[in-house]
Amino acid sequence: MRCCNGAVDATHRHRIVAPDGRIEIIQTDIAKTADDFMYESQPEIKMGRPTDEISDVKMWLQDYLAGGEKPASEILEVGIEGECFAKRTIERAKSHLKIMARQDGRQWFWSVI
Repeated sequence: MRCCNGAVDATHRHRIVAPDGRIEIIQTDIAKTADDFMYESQPEIKMGRPTDEISDVKMWLQDYLAGGEKPASEILEVGIEGECFAKRTIERAKSHLKIMARQDGRQWFWSVI
């Protein structure tokens, strides 16, 4: 039985599928989340958001804006469709880099400060 925080109640068997496809059956007497089980079996896996992806997007965004101001719609289109970045990751990178956004009519433009 799962609790509201994603933990499982005591003395239950849990089927875990590892990234390499292995299936493990684990029995536990303490409440744990699926992430806890995965981390125990593969401690090299980092928990949380991947930092490499945001770093890659930040580098790409700085390079893309190095030539000057660009329309936000163009940046998002190239980033999402051309580079396969998530829209939210591009927006987070924009926030981290302190990129200036300005509106001209209905169109937004981004530039490096």
